[in-house]
Amino acid sequence: MRFLGRVLVVLGAMTLGSMLRADSFADRLYNTGVDGSHTLITTNALPDAHYSVVYNPPAATSAAYVMVVGWPVGTDWLGAEGNKSRWVRPTVPTGSDQPLPVVDLAGDYLFETTFSLWGFDPDTAVIDGQWASDNTGTKIFINGTEVKGGFGTGSPSNGFRKWTQFSILDGFVAGINKISFLVHNDVQATGNPAGLRVEFKTATAAVKVPEGANTLGLLLMAGGLLFLASRRERALRWK
Repeated sequence: MRFLGRVLVVLGAMTLGSMLRADSFADRLYNTGVDGSHTLITTNALPDAHYSVVYNPPAATSAAYVMVVGWPVGTDWLGAEGNKSRWVRPTVPTGSDQPLPVVDLAGDYLFETTFSLWGFDPDTAVIDGQWASDNTGTKIFINGTEVKGGFGTGSPSNGFRKWTQFSILDGFVAGINKISFLVHNDVQATGNPAGLRVEFKTATAAVKVPEGANTLGLLLMAGGLLFLASRRERALRWK
């Protein structure tokens, strides 16, 4: 019978422990330029299914188009491409080996991506990543609220030659969340592309507790402890 009490205590501790367990939701976030299996897109000018441009100078909304070949990919833009992400841009790339028209209009471009926090506690969520932009990445937003932290920890970005690290520590909500990257393209006569590149490194949150799970855990532990205490009291009585 003493074994039963110990089992109840262990089950209660396991139930409470599961409430505190942090897990990764990184597989729900997509770097720019990858497909649904997080594999690099190899077709030039393909729309990125996970990003859209909700505001840009020439149009209210547009797709974010993946850039695979042509200047400044692999040269001025961060140098070597790597295998985790690609650049996206707000204008349809043209030509088989030249994805850029001469000029993207100057102004602000807002790139957005969404993800779900279903099954996780939004109050415990944290995302770390890095981004680069052409010209300047001025702000990052989570669900419409600016991510604070200043240069080097959020926004603005270092431009198109160097990654800038960012962390999102709050502002999450239950269900669908939205991350927005605001990019400013400078006024320039020729050769003035706008672009964004994002890589998410880690994303963790506590697993959401099913309703009543905390009460169940406490009851199991309390029941087990009371059972063991009563058994001990009886044993002492009979001595």
